[in-house]
Amino acid sequence: MVSIAEKLLSIFEEKIPSHYQTDVIRTSQVQMAMDIAAFLDKNEPKKFLIIEAPVGTGKSLGALIPSMLSTKSESKHRVVYATATINLQSQLMNSEVPLLKKLLLLKRPILAMGKTHYYCHKEFKVKRNKFTSQEQELFLKFFNRAETGQRNEFEEKFQLDISEEKWSKVVLNATKRDYWKCPTIQHRNDFLSRTHDLIITNHGQLIQSVLNITGEPEQPAMIPVNPGIIIILLKTF
Repeated sequence: MVSIAEKLLSIFEEKIPSHYQTDVIRTSQVQMAMDIAAFLDKNEPKKFLIIEAPVGTGKSLGALIPSMLSTKSESKHRVVYATATINLQSQLMNSEVPLLKKLLLLKRPILAMGKTHYYCHKEFKVKRNKFTSQEQELFLKFFNRAETGQRNEFEEKFQLDISEEKWSKVVLNATKRDYWKCPTIQHRNDFLSRTHDLIITNHGQLIQSVLNITGEPEQPAMIPVNPGIIIILLKTF
């Protein structure tokens, strides 16, 4: 039976260099992954691990690969990855996620962004007269065709940049989440679905979800707060 260490060495010393068409092996990244894999061993009693790694280590893959391998042996586990920046969330979805899928470590990831990144059709209907007829047509098409309701999906679908002023008029209002036909609400409700093995989110949503379930009165979490594995990436200066 192939050990976790052997799987990690195969991935970091063979598959990843081949994917990026390079002979370079990041030894610090491999060591980081090994340390995390040892920490995630089911016989390890510790619950928290803090790792400091310099720029260029490849922290995301160094953390995600052993974590996703762990979910294979612990099928009830999922991974929540919380970052500080939107740019890193996009980078993960566009770069690391396709690689993890190629390595057969990931099946169904989901990007869980804050509510200001999502379209609200109720807000649009209330403020419809503030938009041109062309803008109204685009929003209606987006409502009928969107998969996530995210702002970047809108901009990519119609190949345009929407201004902050325009977007602020249709941004999701947290008190209006009962519109069951809305793709935004359907997508955001899916944050908690057990079908997703990786949830990429931000620090704010993770913290707010913990506060929700520990507050009085208790409120539902937006993302899983006990998924099995939580990775929090902190940026230091």
